[in-house]
Amino acid sequence: MLTSRLKRWFAPPVFEGDLKRTHRANILNIIIISSILLVLPVFFANFLDRQTPIRNFFIDIIFIAGSLYLRHNLHCGRITFVAFSTLFFGFISVILTIISDGTIRTPATSIFLLWVVMATVFFELRGFIFSTIATSLAVIGLILAQQAGMMPAPVYTVSLIQWFVLTLTAGITGGLTYVAYQTTQKALTRAEQEIAKREQVEQELRKLTRAVEQSPVSIVITNLEGLIEYVNPRFVQDSGYSSAEVLGKNPRILKTDLTPPETHHQLWKTITAGKEWRGEFVNRRKDGSLYDESATISAITDLHGVVTHYLAVKEDITERKRIEQSLQEIRSRLHLLSDNLETAALYVYSHDVQGQPHFEYLSAGMEKLTGIKVEDGLRDAANLHALILPEYRPRLIELEIRSKGDLESFEIEVRQRHAMTGEIHWALLRSTPRRRPDGSTVWYGVQMDITARKRSEQLLEAANEDLRRYVKEIEHLQAELREQSLHDPLTGLHNRRYLNETLGREMIQAERENLPVSIILADIDHFKKINDTYGHQAGDIVLIEIACLIKEHARGSDIICRYGGEEFLLVLLNTMPDAAAKRADEIRQRAAALRIHHEQETIMVTISFGLATYPDHGTNAEELIIKADHALYQSKHAGRNRVTIWQGE
Repeated sequence: MLTSRLKRWFAPPVFEGDLKRTHRANILNIIIISSILLVLPVFFANFLDRQTPIRNFFIDIIFIAGSLYLRHNLHCGRITFVAFSTLFFGFISVILTIISDGTIRTPATSIFLLWVVMATVFFELRGFIFSTIATSLAVIGLILAQQAGMMPAPVYTVSLIQWFVLTLTAGITGGLTYVAYQTTQKALTRAEQEIAKREQVEQELRKLTRAVEQSPVSIVITNLEGLIEYVNPRFVQDSGYSSAEVLGKNPRILKTDLTPPETHHQLWKTITAGKEWRGEFVNRRKDGSLYDESATISAITDLHGVVTHYLAVKEDITERKRIEQSLQEIRSRLHLLSDNLETAALYVYSHDVQGQPHFEYLSAGMEKLTGIKVEDGLRDAANLHALILPEYRPRLIELEIRSKGDLESFEIEVRQRHAMTGEIHWALLRSTPRRRPDGSTVWYGVQMDITARKRSEQLLEAANEDLRRYVKEIEHLQAELREQSLHDPLTGLHNRRYLNETLGREMIQAERENLPVSIILADIDHFKKINDTYGHQAGDIVLIEIACLIKEHARGSDIICRYGGEEFLLVLLNTMPDAAAKRADEIRQRAAALRIHHEQETIMVTISFGLATYPDHGTNAEELIIKADHALYQSKHAGRNRVTIWQGE
């Protein structure tokens, strides 16, 4: 019980989520406890030296009480107060102890070394410089005071107490230095790991965001009540609803009576059981048209496995359904064709000694396909050849001649004209050669009517072509929508969405490479007066002219966006405050000299600017924008038409 209480008392405070404060609190805790442990043995050791004045005991008691008070404030989270107070209180205590001893040669002087180490650990270079100067001034002051006889009579004697104090001071100083070094190394290692992990997470997040935004399928995220919280651009394209129109709404706005009620019932039963549901809907777009949609819906859980949202991945399958229906019709027709194979025309074909072709056998199906009676076809093969359209005859004859020597089977498609009706149809000719004992060649073949199949293939090819064109149009529209979503439609400049996507990334890059980033916030003076005097159309012309003026003074690496209303924001990468202010003043002078003509009126404008720079004025984008806005307010308050660099509140 006593051991656990002592551990709790000696343990430093921990601030969840704030590693830097926890580290500083840990060092402060060690220093305060070490100081108490240093003073307590000295306090009791002074009893052995009868020359020790009573005032030394009072100083030690006050020091211990003050240390306990500061440790209480440390556990209350007052880190900065405790750090300053510890240094100040320790500095005064050392000086008072030296004065009480009446000599600068007292062991208390060595504690100045510990004090310098503490100041350096807390406040780095500034602490080191300040503590060194303060210690030097204190020591020279005490020496001069001792030489001038302004200090009490010395009561210091050489004994083991001095050895003990000096040894303890050196040990604590070295220990603090070691702890500070170890803490710094751990912090640097952890920071490097966190930076690498954050960069990896950011990279994965960018990939995921781009994949979701550019996904060819609709993505919808709802809360547990089924209300929509997010839709991607493909959903907007498929449904016709904008994001603003569906956020906070239930997906039933797409519902139609063509989807069976059992489908929705089974959907909720499945996902509330923690399982993945797959199925199809018939939905209605905003314009009232219907479309088929396949969907996969599943639950999204937090780190503890608790369901927080539902995710729906949906695909418009209207065109696929139509193609599947067409393919089914083609299959049915091909099946019908195979079932009626007995109606196909079978033939045996050869050449006489003069090389003239003739049919040795024709089936009854030939008359149906060509309109020529079997006996006529056997008498005159030319009657059948005449039915093949002219553009196909050379190919057929070439195949016949080549095949006489090579004995290769062939299969060709030809268009034929019916001898009796004159109707044009497609026929498939398959032929295989056989060598006779006398050296002549005979061809065995079959001819089938494939008109229906060819029409279906043409329909399918047309559908595929329409689908390819449709996909290309969608990709083009997606690119256009993406570009439009990142630009202001009036001025053509980037908008806030583009700024939010890029500025954070640029700030991280600037921090990594230790480069400055300047942010300029510009506001057209008295813009409301321009709108009220000349009309909003004139106001739009002014905005366009100012946007063009700013673009003329921009570098390729600069980010320019319309921040809102008559405000413009410029991000100047690798630009110090003075250079950024010079750029802003050039724009200001050009704007003041600008004459904008509208309906026989001449409009003159001025612009006020506010400027803030990383890392001089802030460490993140949000802080820089706020300080640039404050600087802009100072420009407005000081009379407008000027450039102000943020200098503090």
